[in-house]
Amino acid sequence: LSVGVAAQDEAEPVEVCELAYYTGSFASYGPSLTNDVRFVIDEVINVDPPLGRPWALISEDIGDDMEGQAARKCIEQHGAEIIVSIAHQYRNYRDYMLEQWAENDAPLAPTIHGGAIPGNLGGSVEEPLFRAQGVDDMLGVAGALYADSIGAEDVVIFATEVEGFQLAANAQEKAAEALGLNVLERIDAPPEQASYRAEAQRIFDLEPDAVLIQAGSVESANMIKAAAEAGLALNWIGETGWSEAEFIGSLGTDPIPTQEAIGFAAFAPNFDSPGWQFYEEAWNSQEGCT
Repeated sequence: LSVGVAAQDEAEPVEVCELAYYTGSFASYGPSLTNDVRFVIDEVINVDPPLGRPWALISEDIGDDMEGQAARKCIEQHGAEIIVSIAHQYRNYRDYMLEQWAENDAPLAPTIHGGAIPGNLGGSVEEPLFRAQGVDDMLGVAGALYADSIGAEDVVIFATEVEGFQLAANAQEKAAEALGLNVLERIDAPPEQASYRAEAQRIFDLEPDAVLIQAGSVESANMIKAAAEAGLALNWIGETGWSEAEFIGSLGTDPIPTQEAIGFAAFAPNFDSPGWQFYEEAWNSQEGCT
C-alpha cells in the first residue's frame, strides 16, 4: 500500500504559479515573460520530470497592486509548491509568506523580478526567495554612469511612481550627485498616463543635457514623443524594458532622428554558451519567437 501511495504521489503534478504581468505598467511584457517560464517547464523539466512528477504552470495577474492577492490565490486555491517571480509588492505580504514557509516548508520562490526587494531579504531556509537578477538600484546607477561617460553635466531624472522605478531613480539621483552631475530636477509622475506633455514642458524649460528615465516602455515612449513635439532634442537614457518591442512600437520612428540619442542600460544573452547551443533550435522554433 505504501508503495502504491508513493507512486501516486509522484505522478501528481507540481503546481507552479507565476505572478504574471497582464495588466498595469508592465502589461506589455506579460506574454513574453510567461513564455520564458513555460518554455523551461515544457522543453526542459517536463522532458524528464524530477521524481516522475510533471510540472503544471498557472499564471495569476498581479497588475500594479494585486500581487499579494495573487500570491494568496497561488497558495490557497492552487496549492502551489513553487511561486515564480515575486516582485515589487513583496514587502506588503512578506509576513504572510514567512508564515507559510514556517508552517509548510513551501513554496519555493525563484524570482526574475526581485529587483525591488532589498538585497538582505531571502536566500535562506526560512525565506527561500532566490533572484535571477540584481537589485533595481543597479539599473539606476548604470544610467548615471552612462550620462557621465558621454559628458552630460546637467540632467533631469524622470520616474513613474512604481516601486522598482522609484528605487532605481533614487539610486540614480545619488549616483549622479556622486559623479558630479548637476541634477536639475527629479520629476515623479503616475504610471499609465495618456500623455506626459506637462512633464515634457518642464524638461524643455530646464534645458538639460540628458534625461534619465525610469518608467515603463509605453510611458517612456509617450514622454519622448511629447518632448519631440515640443521641439526638444536630447540624450534620453532609459532602462532595460526599452528593449521590448512595445517601446519602439509606441514611440514610432519619426521622433528618433530628431533627438541626439535614445538608449538604455541593457544586458544580453550569451549566445556562445553550451546551454544556448543545446536549446537554440527548440527556442527558435516557437511560434512568434524573436
